[in-house]
Parts: sequence; C-alpha cells; structure tokens
Amino acid sequence: MNGEVILKEKIGVVFQENTFDEELSIYENMMLRGRLYGIKKKGLEKRILELSRELGMDSFLYRKYKVCSGGQKRIAMIARALIMNPSIVIMDEATTAIDIETRRKVWEFLLKLNREKGVTIFFSSHYIEEADIASNICILKSGKIIFSGTYQQLISNYSRKQLKINFKDEVIKREISSVKGALSYLEQLDDTKIDTFSLQNSNLEDIFLRLVYHDNVSL
Repeated sequence: MNGEVILKEKIGVVFQENTFDEELSIYENMMLRGRLYGIKKKGLEKRILELSRELGMDSFLYRKYKVCSGGQKRIAMIARALIMNPSIVIMDEATTAIDIETRRKVWEFLLKLNREKGVTIFFSSHYIEEADIASNICILKSGKIIFSGTYQQLISNYSRKQLKINFKDEVIKREISSVKGALSYLEQLDDTKIDTFSLQNSNLEDIFLRLVYHDNVSL
C-alpha cells in the first residue's frame, strides 16, 4: 500500500465460508485467534469486549457458534477479522444475512475505522445500496472488470432516465437518454389511451443491470 510492506498480521479477512469452531463460543473462538496472533490475554480480552460493544454482540458473545443465527455468525466473523487492529480488511459479502439495522451499525463502525484510523477496506457485496459507501467501485462480469471508478462517475456516466407509461391494459417502461427523447417517444403514441406517465433517473440497480446484462433501450 503506497509502497509500504504490509505484514499478513495486519490484514483482516472475512471469508464467505465458516472458519469458526462450531463447538466453541464466539468469545472462545476470538480468544483462540487472538492468541495465535500473539496478543496477550489481558489486552485481547479488552479488545474482544470493545468489538462486541461496537458491533452489538454482547447478547450472544458467549453463545456457542453453532447455535447462533446466520447474521450473528457473520458479525462474529467481521469482529474476528478486526481483532488484531488490521491496516487492511478484505470482506467477501460480509454483510449477507445481517438485518438492515445491524448492517447499518456495522458499516458505521467500519467507516469510523477508515476515517479515524486509516483502515483500508476492500469488500464485495450483492447489496447494491452498499455501493455508495465505497470511495471506489468495481463492477465485475464473468470475472472481468467492466467499470472502475467513483460512485459519482458511475452515476454521471451511466445514469439514464426511465419513462414509465401507464395504459389502461398495460405498462411500458423505456430507458430514455434525455427529456427530449421522452417527449419524442410520447408523440408517437395515442395520448387518448395513456392514463399516466412519469420520467425518473435510473437507480443503481438499473445501472448495474444495464452494464452487466445490456438490457437497456435508449433513445
């Protein structure tokens, strides 16, 4: 990172697959990992309790991992990746199965680490709304990068307007490049059959689908 050598002990990873011992509690799993990294017991216990508080794990910290819910397990894996105060965190769909409120709390803490301690976070996600969290976004198709840039660049370069027309017996949606294009298209229709219509900017999901599946129609 910027020419600096980063030790593996300073890289935290959240895998998709379970890497915890099912028969141990979350606390015991984290103690085991911390001791393997050479963290002294007193400091380790303090760090675990700190992460538990920040990530909302207090109610299940001492519960066996195998009986925890899917969301609780994911939070525990995030906490374990942070236990050695890493400089870089790599997360593979880390927030999958976490409820919306808890996911927001997790991201608030992670962004706090990024902002105050300079922790670099790489993450993949299937939640399209998480894209605006990132300072740089990559969209992959068949293992190849088809977009790399900022959120604003993504919106600026690929946002389109969506024209929705409600007829009495059907609804038509079209991707339109401009207001002029929308008016031109509407002029071709029989306005006596149109109930209502609206014109909106495409959202992140629309942009993603267009880039990955090329299913748009532009005028």
